[in-house]
Amino acid sequence: MPRSEDARRFAEIPFLSNLDGAALDAIAFASETKILRRGERLFTRGEPANCAYVLITGRLALSEGDDAEILVKPSSLIGEMALLVESERRSTANAVDPSVVLLIPRQVFLRILKNHPASAVRLRDFCAKRLAAFTHGLDAASQRFQDLD
Repeated sequence: MPRSEDARRFAEIPFLSNLDGAALDAIAFASETKILRRGERLFTRGEPANCAYVLITGRLALSEGDDAEILVKPSSLIGEMALLVESERRSTANAVDPSVVLLIPRQVFLRILKNHPASAVRLRDFCAKRLAAFTHGLDAASQRFQDLD
């Protein structure tokens, strides 16, 4: 069965690339398209996060308050941890340009992982490696601060 364009796009995103083709097809089939006008808000910092988004076209600006904005370009996954755990949005996302995103609901994603256990194991291992690298970075930064004392 040929992959849909969305499934092929998902396969190029590191987090989602851990899933097999059938799981990517299922996510593509279940995702919802959302069209944003320039300046329209996608989500607000502090609100519940029950889905992730893949930016298809346009640009989004993510801001955490007074901090500088981060510009998000197409083929980016936004809010990936919301696919795995209940959380709140850490930033506000606004469309810089007219944009199209695909919304992936957490409940759908978890059901697909349950139906594709090998994909779930690969995704778990990917997340574990990223967490280990993050923890190592924190340890190194902590050591540098201690060395300054």
